[in-house]
Amino acid sequence: GFWDWYGNRRDVSAESLLKVLGALGVDVTPDSTVGDVDAALARTEDDPWRQTLPDCRVVRHGADAEIPVHVPHGAWVTLTCVLEDGTSLALDQLDRWVPPRVVDGAPRGRATFRIPGTLPLGWHRLIATLEGGAVYSAPLVVAPARLEPPVLVDGKRHWGVSAQLYSVRSRASWGMGDFAD
Repeated sequence: GFWDWYGNRRDVSAESLLKVLGALGVDVTPDSTVGDVDAALARTEDDPWRQTLPDCRVVRHGADAEIPVHVPHGAWVTLTCVLEDGTSLALDQLDRWVPPRVVDGAPRGRATFRIPGTLPLGWHRLIATLEGGAVYSAPLVVAPARLEPPVLVDGKRHWGVSAQLYSVRSRASWGMGDFAD
């Protein structure tokens, strides 16, 4: 359920919840039982643990960030960042204890590494090397913390066209920024 803007509690049907879960990629159908939903949600929670590195990591320039690296429980791992210019930097592992998790019948561990806020802006690459020689790679994007507004040329005013994208809709969309068409 949810609370509407009047402060009233509104219940949501099971059918609606199943459709939302399905739209979010959870493996459920309108015929799913509560047990099916629980099992599907558990599989979804395990998904990040199945991957050594996330598909892509975006961090803000100027602020340290952390990245989880998932490995077979007890295995060591190193993480290197290869910058756009080809130089590389070994990343420091942080002292973050996360209990191992059994995923697909095997225990998986998590090592957490620090991404320094001093990395230059750009598209870089993370390289994880696991005990036994397996190597995994994923993009790392360092984005600006903010974009400065452009300075007006000669102090002159400029104009442009603006549209509230959440209001763009057609018969094929729901009118809430889904942009189905």
